[in-house]
Amino acid sequence: MKGRTRPLPDYYAILGVAASASLEEIKSAYRRLLKEFHPDLFQSYAEKNKNGEKVKVIIEAFRVLSSAQDRRQYDQKWESSREAPIPPVSTKPFKPSSQTGDWFLWVGGIATVLLAICITLLFLPANPWDRPFRTMGIFLLLFPGNVFFSFMAVSLTMFLFFLIIEGVRYGLEVGTEDVQRDSSILKKKLFTRMLVVFFVSMALGYSYFEWENPLLKIVAGIGFVVLGYGFLFVPVLFGEFFALLYYVCVTRRTFTLANNLAIQE
Repeated sequence: MKGRTRPLPDYYAILGVAASASLEEIKSAYRRLLKEFHPDLFQSYAEKNKNGEKVKVIIEAFRVLSSAQDRRQYDQKWESSREAPIPPVSTKPFKPSSQTGDWFLWVGGIATVLLAICITLLFLPANPWDRPFRTMGIFLLLFPGNVFFSFMAVSLTMFLFFLIIEGVRYGLEVGTEDVQRDSSILKKKLFTRMLVVFFVSMALGYSYFEWENPLLKIVAGIGFVVLGYGFLFVPVLFGEFFALLYYVCVTRRTFTLANNLAIQE
């Protein structure tokens, strides 16, 4: 709604301290929360993301409340926001969304019909309107079989698509579990997943660009071998690569910054 401001977060509640808490109490609460939401305790990729966002909020709360000037400005804004009137809550009835599988049926059905029509049109005469009854007979004769063929083709394509999606999702969930138990394998695991991503990407690139360079052909050939012998595992390895990359670039840096703030002074 126009004119509505974003509510100010309650940094005292985030750190679990009173508004009159001293600086030592704020630091103690901050260190306790960092230990509670340490990445080594995360169980799944979803929890890593959720707890990572919590840590960012905790760091921001500590930054504000640990500075006397920032805390004084925050207290003034917080008091003024509490005195502002609360906007009314909408009373419109909630309309549940359609089931998750509905779009799958619609997409599959429409794709099957369109593919069957396109295949059938390939077998029609060059000038179908010269002999319309013969054209209609050919269409009615071939269309049911093409529908069955199209259904099998669309079903296989969608199965492979969901197989890839689920593989990547599984890789994202378990990608950093071994690393958290033993951080010494991080470089090795990230390097091997990066090699798989590189070779498979080169294979897909060769399929489109058709490079003439012999070295690129060899690299692309290795990628095709990886795809051929480990197709079911390639999506999982891609997911693990993205999860490890996120862990290195975001999660670990976030907690490094948090630990540096915790040991200051």
